[in-house]
Amino acid sequence: MPQASKELREKMKGYFSDAVSDYWPERFLKKMGWTEAKFVWTEPSGASEISEKEWDCIKFLIDEWDHDYRPRPK
Repeated sequence: MPQASKELREKMKGYFSDAVSDYWPERFLKKMGWTEAKFVWTEPSGASEISEKEWDCIKFLIDEWDHDYRPRPK
């Protein structure tokens, strides 16, 4: 059942003109070098900072679509 907050959905709508689709956040993250395996996301290797938009997308995918995030081992 969808759980993303109204505020987070509004951010997705602002970023991608779509408040509920997982397509655009996934596409954006992959373009930024993120990888996904079995709905678990990992940031790009060597990433020094993760942008607010990237965090928003990850949180949205977790809350709305039951994805997960695992930090890359250092």
